[in-house]
Amino acid sequence: MSFKWYAFYPFLILFACNPPTPDCIDQQQAFQKQFEPSNSEYQNAVLDILKHKNPEDFAYVFETFTEGEPTYMMTSFRNEEYCFSVKVLVNNWNKLAGMRRTNGYSYPKTLVNLKWDIKEIEGTPTVVYKDMRRIID
Repeated sequence: MSFKWYAFYPFLILFACNPPTPDCIDQQQAFQKQFEPSNSEYQNAVLDILKHKNPEDFAYVFETFTEGEPTYMMTSFRNEEYCFSVKVLVNNWNKLAGMRRTNGYSYPKTLVNLKWDIKEIEGTPTVVYKDMRRIID
């Protein structure tokens, strides 16, 4: 009796296309519920960590877009050590325009290969969206 590998192909494709996203566990307890993610102290603590990290160090989960101008994409940055919400300034809407129109409704939540940088915007360090490969469920 021969083993039928083709029976497992859908599972292999599913796993390859949808890599696991780490659970949101803050091992360092740096982001307890004492501050809201929109709070400047919270975002300053986030920036202190991100200054020493690279985009490849995290997995990313979309949360929401802020209202008003400029528009920020609230994104959960996750790895084995941290989990926190980051206000990501978006100026380049090429891959995010559809998500923005619906505030992510009916769009996948995982942002694959999100690229960002920290730039000074009006004297304030800000996480700025650069690009990403794709969005998946």
